[in-house]
Amino acid sequence: HLAAQQRDFEACIARCPGRSLRRRRQVFARMQRARLYLEGHRDRVVRLSELAELTSFSSWYLSKTYHELYGESPQAASV
Repeated sequence: HLAAQQRDFEACIARCPGRSLRRRRQVFARMQRARLYLEGHRDRVVRLSELAELTSFSSWYLSKTYHELYGESPQAASV
């Protein structure tokens, strides 16, 4: 099970923006932080500015990258 999850993560990392593998992993880790934050706060609508502050990305970059990785916008995931 763990090996399958790691393969899924590697596929997501490959889709992340960045020139180096290190940068793509960093972006993926921040996106995972945002996703886990959304999952942990399902009882309320999380604002995009909150996620941007959490990940240290701009709202635009966060929204664009989140949609590329997970196939939905952070706003849709929050609802």
